[in-house]
Amino acid sequence: MPEVIQTIGPQLMQAEFEKLKQRSWSLSETYGRFFGTAYSSRLLNEPMGQDHARGIENKTTTFMEIEQNIARSHRFLGTTTELLKKSPDAVVDLLYNALLLRDADFTGKAGYVRELKEGKPMEQVVHSIIDGPEYREKAIIRLYNELLGRAPDEGGYKDKFQSGKSISAMAKEMRASQEYKNKK
Repeated sequence: MPEVIQTIGPQLMQAEFEKLKQRSWSLSETYGRFFGTAYSSRLLNEPMGQDHARGIENKTTTFMEIEQNIARSHRFLGTTTELLKKSPDAVVDLLYNALLLRDADFTGKAGYVRELKEGKPMEQVVHSIIDGPEYREKAIIRLYNELLGRAPDEGGYKDKFQSGKSISAMAKEMRASQEYKNKK
């Protein structure tokens, strides 16, 4: 059983839920977190941004799904690759803040900076963070917050964490739930 599941309890999940509830981003803030303010307003006028805006408006997509689409996009990877040439440290800081909502810890930052300097592709670093247990934990809590308006119960959290399903698959499953339908 992953360490995250062993250590997280109902009080911790509720505390994380409350913390994330205070950080509910608008669509432009979501873009801003990844691309900076220079790109944010432009993206909302481009097809990708318009699709995301429609998805949020129609409740057919979540901010977590948009976040993953942005992080895996060629534009994001191209932007961070340009930054990487100047400062691998800055890239790792950006990824930690954008994806994990926190500053990079010394060990994690040192490892990713070393991997980038040794030539590991940016896409693999992004996938490594997105596929990691910390991101998954926060993603599940954020999905519950965004779609159901509550913190996950311990059983539901463990089921989602251990399922191995993508964030999009979990969101689709939650949208199909009776609780979600009753909430509308």
